[in-house]
Amino acid sequence: MDRQETSWLIVRAFGLYLAIQAVLLIPDLLAGLYASRAYGNLVSSMGSENNNLASTARQATSVYRSLLFAPVLRFVMFSAAGIYLLRGGGFLVRLLRHVPAVATPPGGDDDAQQIVGRERR
Repeated sequence: MDRQETSWLIVRAFGLYLAIQAVLLIPDLLAGLYASRAYGNLVSSMGSENNNLASTARQATSVYRSLLFAPVLRFVMFSAAGIYLLRGGGFLVRLLRHVPAVATPPGGDDDAQQIVGRERR
């Protein structure tokens, strides 16, 4: 297997991984949506006589709505990146295929200077 096939395989495998992660987030999305909707209905059905309980329910609703935002964002990011990588991932494939123009021989004097940096004299 040459370098081109290896980079293609790496990109596609990572895209498949991200797509699977996006699918696994669907139950979290549905649970957050259901909880947010249920607490919203609970708050709207309460009257003004339960002011303390209604305030607590409103806070719970805002918490569940904010908890719904994170799985939606992760789902969008994972699915977008997964689809991009599964459809080819052109930029990443070109980056993995890139071969430096000039290869330095290992063990030369330049290696230490590249790692440490050039010292002032």
